[in-house]
Formats: sequence, structure tokens, C-alpha cells
Amino acid sequence: MNPDQLLYSYKAVLQALPHRFPFLLIDRVTAVTENTITGIKNITFNEPMFTGHFPEMPVYPGVYMIESSAQLAGIFLLSQQTDTQAMGYLAGVENFSFKRTAHPGDQLKIECQLTRKKMQVYLFHVLGKIEDSITFQGDLKIILSQQK
Repeated sequence: MNPDQLLYSYKAVLQALPHRFPFLLIDRVTAVTENTITGIKNITFNEPMFTGHFPEMPVYPGVYMIESSAQLAGIFLLSQQTDTQAMGYLAGVENFSFKRTAHPGDQLKIECQLTRKKMQVYLFHVLGKIEDSITFQGDLKIILSQQK
């Protein structure tokens, strides 16, 4: 898929990833360069995790922020593949820190920058922001493999 086809299209996200509701955690791709992809996750009160995390003061879980970042990195990798059987798998999370919480109504802006590639292993530095304030950052390892 041409990287420009990813921009601003929810359908392109659905085409790029195998995930579906309730586990599709990227709403839109906003920019793609040679080594970077940025996207948005709109956090809404209707998401299933908020019935238990926490009903009186809902907080978007950090593991979902990591998964949102991994899905965005996956879109970046899969959009560059000609092999339609390729699949990206989250293989590692390192140096992650959370600076603030996210809540329904927030728009999480995520940037994934490819920092290293060794064979089929890709390392990304990821950064999440809400209203230009850093929410999280860390490093992800994604392995590209064949679907089984």
C-alpha cells in the first residue's frame, strides 16, 4: 500500500491491520515518512475497559497505550510489505515510562520512529502525547513473520 493511501483514512487502517473492535486501537494515520509514522487514538467512554478500569474515574490502561503504539508500528511495517502473508508481532517492550494518565475524551497522538532493523526484527522509539504534553515514551520490538 502506498503510504499516502494511509493518511486520514479509517478504511486504510482496517485494511492494514487484522485487528477489529474491541481491540483495534488506532483510529487514523496522520503522517508517514521514510522512518516515522504518526497516528491518533481517540479515547471514548464507550470502550469496554472503562467498565472496570475504573468506573468512578476511568483511566485508559498503560498496556493499551503500548498496544496502540505497536499497532501503529505494525501499520508502518505492513504497508511496506509486498508479501500479503506478513504479520507483525510485538516481541518486546523496553524503557517505557508513563508521564500522565489518559481519560475518555482525550486524543492520544502517537509517533513511532524506526530506529533499527536487523533481519526481520524492527526497533521503534514511540512517543505518545495528549494536548502536546508527553503521556508516555519507550521502545518496542516488532518481529515481522509469516501468518500461520
